[in-house]
Amino acid sequence: SIYEGTDLVLLANCHRTDQPGSIVTLLYAESPEAATVVSRLLFFYGWNSYVVFKNGSPVARGEWGTTRDWMEVEVHGSEAVR
Repeated sequence: SIYEGTDLVLLANCHRTDQPGSIVTLLYAESPEAATVVSRLLFFYGWNSYVVFKNGSPVARGEWGTTRDWMEVEVHGSEAVR
């Protein structure tokens, strides 16, 4: 699926193979405002492997497969965020 807009946020959680029981979480937001809206919800959605938010509401979520399937995420931006 393709999601577009400045109100999008991606939350991704990945298990760390070098430290069982530990995860790495990535939060990518198209704007600071979108991140602010979603940041208070992270605890509730941190159990999912991935969640896509639009306007602060989840529009897609799920779990990574058990096989070593590949998934690709492209992030297009015109300016670096610092």
